[in-house]
Amino acid sequence: MKSYEIISIITYGFSKLIPKKRNRWVFGAWFGNAVSDNTKALYDYVEKKHPEIERVWVSSDPGNVKLPGCIVVKRNSLKGLRYTLTARVAVMNQGFGDFSAYNFLGGAYKVQLWHGVAWKKIVRDAVPELKGFYEKVFQLIDHYDLYIAPSKKYGRILKSAFKTNNSHIMYTGQPRNAVLFSEEYKEKCRSEIEELTGANGKKLVVYMPTFRDKTSDVFSFHSLETRDEFRLLAEKNNFVVIEKLHYKSDQHEEADSVERVVHGLPNMDAAKLLAAADLLITDYSSCFFDYLITDRPIIHFVYDYEYYKNKDRGLYFDIDEVAAGMICENENELLGAIDESLLHDPEKDRRHRVRKRFITYETEDSPKAICNRIMENI
Repeated sequence: MKSYEIISIITYGFSKLIPKKRNRWVFGAWFGNAVSDNTKALYDYVEKKHPEIERVWVSSDPGNVKLPGCIVVKRNSLKGLRYTLTARVAVMNQGFGDFSAYNFLGGAYKVQLWHGVAWKKIVRDAVPELKGFYEKVFQLIDHYDLYIAPSKKYGRILKSAFKTNNSHIMYTGQPRNAVLFSEEYKEKCRSEIEELTGANGKKLVVYMPTFRDKTSDVFSFHSLETRDEFRLLAEKNNFVVIEKLHYKSDQHEEADSVERVVHGLPNMDAAKLLAAADLLITDYSSCFFDYLITDRPIIHFVYDYEYYKNKDRGLYFDIDEVAAGMICENENELLGAIDESLLHDPEKDRRHRVRKRFITYETEDSPKAICNRIMENI
């Protein structure tokens, strides 16, 4: 057993003894490294609709967090610990690590929003060697009171990955996706991206891959071998590529060979990119489930599919079962799929089937529904 797990057992038990302030809610995301995702979307709803709630955001860099009316504290600091220990509600998208290296959430109502519908294996399913006593320890320090699932199919994954049951699962959409139902939001995001990239009037092709557990090297359009063909294709179809690699992946510098066709926006919120995109290219990332709301074309670039499925993170579903667009395994196929998708959008029926199965309950009202559920339970 690792030392942080032993300490977390102790801190979790200790934190149960600390009185909680009912109207104090603490928020965190990505281990304190971002103010984004489902946590931020629910935070925005609480700020707007429930000003009586004291909102606390835990960040590794509080000086750069701009949230008017919010108490911002540093992750792993004494002040951060004090607010975490006394919060009645804790909202996160990774786990207790969003607030501290150790679990101080005993006695709080713990809301695990996660960060997307999983295709790649997550949590305990990604580490099947967890058995016996070790699994019981994991269950104690990494268990939550509320999970959200946008479909029954995904609910079954949550039960397996977190060893939970239906009483803790709420079947509703992800808070971060509520904005994807707004045409006004889509136009606002497009204008912002065009201003940052100078891509006025061009189609926006967004590339958002996930990370690999066993390598930080992920395909980037900056390292294309078919640069000349790509440049001609971009000119023909009047598009630019907006690239956002996962924060755990190696980031690539822009290259003269793609002549400003590829723009990196690593710090832009994913929802903004999805809202503005005319075409999404991804691999095993859950972002394509969110993008289904826009009903625009998707390409799966899965150049390492067999490796990823069998030797890296592993997948819950075979690609033919879950893919919502054209499937490509090399650069030439990718360029052909971009051309076809921008001209004809060939996979509409497939996209609609996947949406019905995997994000059944996505609506713009999910933040309200989740907030109401929390209040009912505290």
